[in-house]
Amino acid sequence: MDQDDVCANIAEENKNKIENAKIYLDVVRSEFEYETQRKTSIENRVGFFLTLVGALAVLLLTIFKLPSIDINKINQLDILMLAGSTLFIGFIYFFLIRAVYYFFKVLDVEGYERIDVNDINETSIIDERLIALMKLIIAYKNATITSRKQNQIKCSKYTNSIKNLSIGLILTIIYITLSNLLVLGGLAK
Repeated sequence: MDQDDVCANIAEENKNKIENAKIYLDVVRSEFEYETQRKTSIENRVGFFLTLVGALAVLLLTIFKLPSIDINKINQLDILMLAGSTLFIGFIYFFLIRAVYYFFKVLDVEGYERIDVNDINETSIIDERLIALMKLIIAYKNATITSRKQNQIKCSKYTNSIKNLSIGLILTIIYITLSNLLVLGGLAK
């Protein structure tokens, strides 16, 4: 094999390596973009639910009324209704506040890694194409892994928020139903 054939083989091998590296770069770049979109989607849903919780809190403030008790005619049933109502309302707000807490934890931006453009300098610009592609692949891979971990944490906190919000809503429905039943039964005023 003469020198021209050896050079041609090396050039062909480098071309294949560069093409393979481009494929990997496309894959990690698309995964990185997916995780970025996933983060945005989670945060948009949190914004919706925070608005819902705010509206619900205002509504609950107008709905929740402790039973009126005549101090001169207080009896054990009145005390029990007052204690039960207070406890129920307390639990409802406890779960709603926990939901809001977890929603805000989802919005925490800590720990996301981006592609550091400060790493692009004169040396990296003149790097051999294959080396430059490898550096980009590794940078995207690391950023994607970090973003994926953060998104999994956000999803867990989002799930906790939804569970707390659901419990708060179920308790609200039970409270309103019981209050209406007591009024209809003549036990509450």
